[in-house]
Amino acid sequence: MEQKLLIIAFVAVPCLLVYLLSMRLTPHRGLLRVCEKLFIGIAVVYALNLALSPFRLSLAQNPLTSLAAGYLGLPGAVLVFVVQRLL
Repeated sequence: MEQKLLIIAFVAVPCLLVYLLSMRLTPHRGLLRVCEKLFIGIAVVYALNLALSPFRLSLAQNPLTSLAAGYLGLPGAVLVFVVQRLL
């Protein structure tokens, strides 16, 4: 578990630094806005998977799920979960 967190930190910290530095140089729109929503969605999906794991439930971890959760927030993640269970 500690190794996983260390790997996530080594990937997340440089991504965060590049993101923050690039946001100072460019307007807050376009591709960086999509990247921002994608990273937010990844965090939401990961947190929901941690919360749902004791109940043996999980969300699919893919870019579409992350974008839905990033743009719509928690309702987007719930929507993806419901659609996943129906199909």
